[in-house]
Amino acid sequence: MDKQVALTLSSGGARGITQIGVIQEILERGYTISSIAGASIGAVVGGLYAAGKLDDYTEWICDLDRMDVFQLMDLDFSGQAGLIQGKKVFGHLEDWVQDIDIESLPISFVAIASDMINRREIIFDKGDLLTAMRASVAIPGFLTPVLHEDSTLFDGGVCNPIPVNRIIKEDHHLHVAVDLNAFVTTEKDNIMRNMIQETEEKTAPFHLEGPVFDKVFTLFNKYSYIFGKSNDDDKQKKSETLSYFSTLNHMFDMMQEQLSGYILKDYPPDVLIKIPRDLCGTFEFNKSRDLIEIGRYAAREAFYAIEKKNL
Repeated sequence: MDKQVALTLSSGGARGITQIGVIQEILERGYTISSIAGASIGAVVGGLYAAGKLDDYTEWICDLDRMDVFQLMDLDFSGQAGLIQGKKVFGHLEDWVQDIDIESLPISFVAIASDMINRREIIFDKGDLLTAMRASVAIPGFLTPVLHEDSTLFDGGVCNPIPVNRIIKEDHHLHVAVDLNAFVTTEKDNIMRNMIQETEEKTAPFHLEGPVFDKVFTLFNKYSYIFGKSNDDDKQKKSETLSYFSTLNHMFDMMQEQLSGYILKDYPPDVLIKIPRDLCGTFEFNKSRDLIEIGRYAAREAFYAIEKKNL
């Protein structure tokens, strides 16, 4: 079996952190990643790997608790096309990939964005890496879009959530794709869900107590649905508490599920790694450690099946 992998990474919010675990497992099994195509969070993870900065990102994101994630959300109520500016998060990414052009990367990399006004898919295969990543991850209604060459760019998942048709690969390379919007067997779904444990919240220092601290937590509770907070509420209670943005989030996820199915039918990869579509909330990055382990598990299962078949 050829040990060169062309890797397609998909969109899916915090579920995309599982793709870090997929990359770790691929490398540990002795494969070399020759090219990457990514949409949304897949473009971020793939771009950071191609730039040699994925370990730095992994260390940072695995140290975030729920409050850290909330503080990274620079909420903007000015009426722009996104609730979150994204400057805080991409300020961190800028430290790692500033002034890096896609053409200079050691492996082929493609990021997908969407020009919704002109109704077209934008393919970043050259130019500034940070711009490509930021445009690809601009979830409509949540993250403000990116203005680029007279176009207003949104999340790549709008038009191509799993860009298996955009990967640049040699015929003899193994094409591996991660589907973050998959339907998974009940047994594997249960295994993955059991791997997610409640993240221990850091105790707030005493000096943060007071009116300012109370105001922060008031905002946190008001917008906690953005994180996809998990409860044991029944379906009826959840439907009654749907907000504007949670409804928007469900709509976007459903759209990605449908698109992914059509795309994979036309462009099936050699190995498809499936992550449950409702594994966690879109912004639950505080569960990154568990999500990475789930990615490793899903990759092991997929590779075991293909390697056993080729024995």
